[in-house]
Amino acid sequence: MIALREFYDAVIVGGGPAGLATAIVLGKENLSVLLIDRRNLPADKPCGEGLLPPGLEILHDLGVNIPEHMCHPIRGIRYISGNIQAQAEFKEGSGRGIRRTVLSAALLARANEFENVQILSPARAEFPSGLDHFDGTVRISQNNSSAICRTNLIIGADGLHSEIRRLAKLERPGRAKTRFGLRKHFQSNHTLDDFVTVFVAKGSEAYLTPVGQDSFGVAILFSRNEDTRSGKEEAFEALRNRFPGLAPLTQTSAGEQGGAGPLEQRTTGVARDGVILVGDAAGYLDAATGEGISLALATAQSTARLAQMLRKSNKPLNRLQLSGYEKDHHRITWNYFVMTKMLLFMSDHPTLARPFIRIMAVRPRSFQALLSFNMGEPLFPVLRRFIAGLFRK
Repeated sequence: MIALREFYDAVIVGGGPAGLATAIVLGKENLSVLLIDRRNLPADKPCGEGLLPPGLEILHDLGVNIPEHMCHPIRGIRYISGNIQAQAEFKEGSGRGIRRTVLSAALLARANEFENVQILSPARAEFPSGLDHFDGTVRISQNNSSAICRTNLIIGADGLHSEIRRLAKLERPGRAKTRFGLRKHFQSNHTLDDFVTVFVAKGSEAYLTPVGQDSFGVAILFSRNEDTRSGKEEAFEALRNRFPGLAPLTQTSAGEQGGAGPLEQRTTGVARDGVILVGDAAGYLDAATGEGISLALATAQSTARLAQMLRKSNKPLNRLQLSGYEKDHHRITWNYFVMTKMLLFMSDHPTLARPFIRIMAVRPRSFQALLSFNMGEPLFPVLRRFIAGLFRK
């Protein structure tokens, strides 16, 4: 038999960084929380594994600390296109390169510290009334048994291909042209520096992120075509050959390969009566900015504003009550969508990308301003810094 409470303030579906961080946020608010995931936790998932400075700050606020020997500092970003190289350091301080499994395990350990947070995995949730007209009833299944509970909020944190998003009728069709990602880990035979290095080719990029003292991950983002329709291993090799500077660095494999896609997932909104979406489930454009984990943590953190309403409510929160979360989500993700659209445009037009990287190579202050915008700094201060940087090195 599954041991469940009759009522939970919130039920979280999905135990990745977004779901676990949300459980911690609501746990700190002394709310009763049930988190379920179909997989055994902690679970791995292909991603770039870079945590930018704002995301690292949120991680510390949540009480999650990653030992230094299990991650790698990230001071900035480097772009390489042919013989052109541009790099800039973050004005906001250092981020971290962290294996997804290490991050998930640390978040899970922190979530388990709260007596008011219950975690079931593997387990499934069903909604007898549906999620487009949610009445608060949830059926939880684990192994060969099931039980019923009630809640005032379902939180969909179940990733790119979110079932909660689909059941709540919050998704909409994406573009016909979309991108995919492959990730693989390698052992380094030299000292890794404190930068994420992005190798650029037409329609694709390879992101090299140090994730430990002597290991790094390579995530390749691409539009599907004939040389990538074979198996994952063959596709990774074909894609790697697009980046001459990458091949010499990726000789010693240090783990299995994974893939994700299509990356673009559009939504009609991030909330409806009794339901909100966090992390990738709330809509995603592309991994080009490296902001995925930081955005997941930030949207999770913003659910704290719902705590008071959840304490007082005797029925599922309605759309009006959830409007504050919707506004927060738009504010948190606006810079990401603007920056990502710009990067995707340049990826499709290398005749523009190369001159742009050439300019950033000699104007690192302007490049640094763009990195700050990507991490959430308001537009007008960034514009002032960007323009000032064009006139001085």
